Amino acid sequence: YDFDGDNQISQEELTRMLQASLVENDLAMTEEQVGSVVSHTFQEADVDQDGFINLQEYSALVESHPSMLNQMTINISALIAERRQELEAAASNAGAAGAAE
Repeated sequence: YDFDGDNQISQEELTRMLQASLVENDLAMTEEQVGSVVSHTFQEADVDQDGFINLQEYSALVESHPSMLNQMTINISALIAERRQELEAAASNAGAAGAAE
């Protein structure tokens, strides 16, 4: 979830990951609900209160909530396959429209 590679998770990174996970699993949460989940996660995990979750803090969080990994994992292969199907369908539709002209 460390999108910028700085070895810590910011609130913005956790928000992005949570939103992507919701989309992948066809779930919906309001921005307020997402913000609440992120806020509560940081209250619990950010032990040193520096505004980031480091590797030790993340490890402790996952140990205390093992099911969290299943809920917050993004299936990149499925996303790629879905996007490929969308692109192939669009190309097929464009080809059919060109043949009709």
